Amino acid sequence: MKTQGHFIVIEGLDGAGSTTQVRKLAEWLRGRGQDVVETAEPTGGPLGKLIRRILQGEQTGSDGQTMHPDAIAALFVADRVDHIHCEIQPALDRGCIVISDRYVHSSLAYQGVECDLDWVATMNGPMKRPDLTIFVEVDPIEAGRRRAGRADDPELYERDDFQIQVAAGYERARFLRPDDQVAVVDGSRSVEDVFQSICTLVEARLLSGESETDG
Repeated sequence: MKTQGHFIVIEGLDGAGSTTQVRKLAEWLRGRGQDVVETAEPTGGPLGKLIRRILQGEQTGSDGQTMHPDAIAALFVADRVDHIHCEIQPALDRGCIVISDRYVHSSLAYQGVECDLDWVATMNGPMKRPDLTIFVEVDPIEAGRRRAGRADDPELYERDDFQIQVAAGYERARFLRPDDQVAVVDGSRSVEDVFQSICTLVEARLLSGESETDG
């Protein structure tokens, strides 16, 4: 019987460093002989590409204005369904470890700022539950300073005032999904220190069957 894979999600504010940590964790796991699939939301699929154009201001609604928040929330859900069925579940069935940069908690935290939170939570209720969600916690002001150092233009949600609300949204997400296995790591430390904490969590929670928490 084929071994079932593991589904890991790394979450955080824009500027928290989740993308870097996904890459480093994938490299570490491959070095241990694991088959790893790195992925992200929005995805690289047709719906994910549409969402990215909206976030970058390249795609508007029918009225020429920024797409309505409810429409964006629904697009994230549609992209997630496609993501699960076309990429995540097939990889898990092959026995791979899937690491996603963002997932359901991002919808609750981000879309929950502008949309009815219960509606967003209901739409995301049936989504596959990760084996482990790691939240890289960074103060919104510090995350803003990190974003300011980037060369690319800011996206729709990359405003300090909005990110402060998103930080609170992530707190609410953990209460809305109490059965999710969520671990919080201190993202204010160096990239390497954060990475070591994440490796410790993955080793303890998934690879050795122990039940330890991040220190």
